[in-house]
Amino acid sequence: MQLGLTATPKRKDNIDTYAYFGEPVCIYSLKEGINDGFLTPFRVKQIATTLDDYVYTPDDQVVEGEVETGKRYTETDFNKVIEIREREAHRVQLFMDQINQAEKTLVFFATQDHALAVRDLINQTKTSTDPNYCQRVTANDGELWEPISTGLFGTMRGPFRRF
Repeated sequence: MQLGLTATPKRKDNIDTYAYFGEPVCIYSLKEGINDGFLTPFRVKQIATTLDDYVYTPDDQVVEGEVETGKRYTETDFNKVIEIREREAHRVQLFMDQINQAEKTLVFFATQDHALAVRDLINQTKTSTDPNYCQRVTANDGELWEPISTGLFGTMRGPFRRF
């Protein structure tokens, strides 16, 4: 017998969960979990900037990789296909200015590399003196964060925010 538990919604880019386990026999929604008191309500913070699409021109500096001249890169491309560090730094500053930095916060990212980059930006921007203020917690981190996971998740209470 196999038991599969996931908080991953069914969507095309995550269909392997369903291919492996089959269709769920029971679905317990996020709203039900919040209403039943098992999950903490959260607030969503959408960060929009004036640089939510980008067209490469030959006078732009490419630090690494290749870009297509004239191609319009949109929000779905950022931090997956193309990264503009200044854009992320600006978005992190906007985010940090909007939150209460003393509250625990969950931030979701496009990729694990994106999580690493933004973690570093948050730690450079934070007002806290705690060296572990912002931690990346992903599948690739494994045992690296296990010593702090009890302290991090053992006391985690809301409100949570999505970035």
